[in-house]
Amino acid sequence: MDSEALHQMDRPVTRFVAEMIEEIASEKREVERAEETLAMFQRLAKEEPKGEFAKYRGVALEDYWRKQRPFQPEALSYRKLPPLSKSTVPTWWTIAVKPLLDRRETLERIKGTQLYDELCKATDGKDYQVRDELKRRCRPRLASLAKPG
Repeated sequence: MDSEALHQMDRPVTRFVAEMIEEIASEKREVERAEETLAMFQRLAKEEPKGEFAKYRGVALEDYWRKQRPFQPEALSYRKLPPLSKSTVPTWWTIAVKPLLDRRETLERIKGTQLYDELCKATDGKDYQVRDELKRRCRPRLASLAKPG
């Protein structure tokens, strides 16, 4: 890595944010594929009104997604995310990253890691303090990983 790079992947928080970006982008692609699939099913329902795809006529993407992926409701909000760039960091932060950091599962995911240990050392170790410190550290890392523009 160039010593002048804006981010260093050997830092736990930067790695964590990079993993979150990849996860969000992957879920965004899944929703886009579901949207394409539903559109195809609805097109087939029009072609054959009494066929097996008739049940998809008039089904909203949100309803289709919730039935297919009840464990990923937040992914629906990702479908409208613009590509990550310096100018879209606030949108990514508000719609995707901050809500993920607010989830209890996120702290559970990092417990026992170097990142969690660093966060606990910087706070009194209470969950809400650790979560706040994580958010404080993640926001600038998100900006550092974004493309210029």
